[in-house]
Amino acid sequence: MHQLQKAAMCGAILVLASCASSPDPKLYKLPDLHSQTPLASEAGLISLSELEMPAYARNLQITTAISATELEEDDQHRWASPPTELFTSALAQHIEHAVEGVVLVRPLPAGIRSEFVVEVELDALFRTRLGGAYVRGQFILIGPGKSNHTQRFEFDVTSNSSSYEDYALALNGALRLLASEISIGLERLIYNVEVDRG
Repeated sequence: MHQLQKAAMCGAILVLASCASSPDPKLYKLPDLHSQTPLASEAGLISLSELEMPAYARNLQITTAISATELEEDDQHRWASPPTELFTSALAQHIEHAVEGVVLVRPLPAGIRSEFVVEVELDALFRTRLGGAYVRGQFILIGPGKSNHTQRFEFDVTSNSSSYEDYALALNGALRLLASEISIGLERLIYNVEVDRG
């Protein structure tokens, strides 16, 4: 019995030692684009709802497609902050630059109303085996009255290498492309609203 207890204790110490010696995960974030105060735009105030994302994409671990049907989370490579907040904030900044206007992330402060609401639903968001970013889903633009615009999107942005740093840049590029599509959709919606108002 004494020998079994000693063996169990040694095993427990080895497990703790191996856990203690594993390196800290590398943390990644997206570039911050706030370099100037946005200007007033034709769209007025725009609000962006928090991105809807698949469960795996909401985890801190970066997800890579290792085959056409299989995704793998990497515990040693993680986002520096919760992905939903990180990507929503980055997209808001990209939309601000695309429309040269003010974009606030919902929920809005008390007493603030937006003329247009942007909702984004992501079906897929992951790192490709070569380090690129694959993003697919749809966005919905909601304007005054019953005006709205829904559009599907799919971006497969390549990167300079398979490094996780380059993946973060590729993902940032995909969000910039999405913001450009949203900006075009907003222009159409603004035009339709103006036509309806006569």
